[in-house]
Amino acid sequence: MGMLDGLLGGIVGAEMATAVNSFIQQHGGVQGVVAQLCQWGGKVVDELKGREEHVIFALPKTLRAVARRVDSLSSDSSAG
Repeated sequence: MGMLDGLLGGIVGAEMATAVNSFIQQHGGVQGVVAQLCQWGGKVVDELKGREEHVIFALPKTLRAVARRVDSLSSDSSAG
């Protein structure tokens, strides 16, 4: 059941992303979406100032390997 859930979740997620992207494009970008929401009675939100957080996490092994390869490629090109 887990594989089927993942497959369905991926399909639904892709469809939702397509719908949201289409909505944003139809309204001329994010600012257009905000303007539309304001026309519908929405209020502009102000950022609440709070305690700033700095989260540090380790990259998964696969991404670390990719980062090493990219770093070595950029080092090779700058040396020449």
